[in-house]
Amino acid sequence: MNEQAKDLAVTDILRIFWLNKFLIITLACLMATLFLVKTVYFTDDQYVADGMLYVRNRTEQSIEGVISGSDISTSRSLINSYIEILKSRSFLTDVSEATGSKYTWKEIKSMLTINSVNETELLTISVKATSAEDAGAIASTIMQKAPGKLQSVLNGGAVEIIDEINSVGTLVDPGTGRKTVLGFAIGAFLGAVIAFLLNLFDKKVHKGEDVAKRYDVSILGNISQ
Repeated sequence: MNEQAKDLAVTDILRIFWLNKFLIITLACLMATLFLVKTVYFTDDQYVADGMLYVRNRTEQSIEGVISGSDISTSRSLINSYIEILKSRSFLTDVSEATGSKYTWKEIKSMLTINSVNETELLTISVKATSAEDAGAIASTIMQKAPGKLQSVLNGGAVEIIDEINSVGTLVDPGTGRKTVLGFAIGAFLGAVIAFLLNLFDKKVHKGEDVAKRYDVSILGNISQ
């Protein structure tokens, strides 16, 4: 009995969606269009400039070309400290002043992303801005100032630049296709919810089967108008 009721419930829900397919499709297309228009016409282009640093333990010793595990662990343990220093107010204030104070240190911090590469001693520094020149200038300044700042704070560590920053940032893919698909999915979901709610609060009797299901009675026949 429960399985039968469940099958009926699923069937009813699918029937509701089918009867309101135009509503669901219309909302899905509308939301997809809105997401597309917003991404293409109302979203500023973003540019990113990035580089890479190598975190090295100053005291690590190499025996026959082999670096000990403790030295590697020490280098990796410095990474979190390095990241926090490069995101500090004092450091980013210096970066802001060196780039003409166009952005405050808080604005630069929101544009800055620093990550370790697969838990290694490598750090990637990335700056995203609405201007290719600004992204390149800020990232370059950070890369130039980072070694001196870090070495002045942490005597036990050193930093080497692996990848230099380009003079200008590169355009970031805005993800137009992905956002359009997301808008379509959101619109379809909203359409399905609206269709279900309309059916839920619809108290009208549209056919004899509705009476039978609602009041658990048998229908002998219908009188046509």
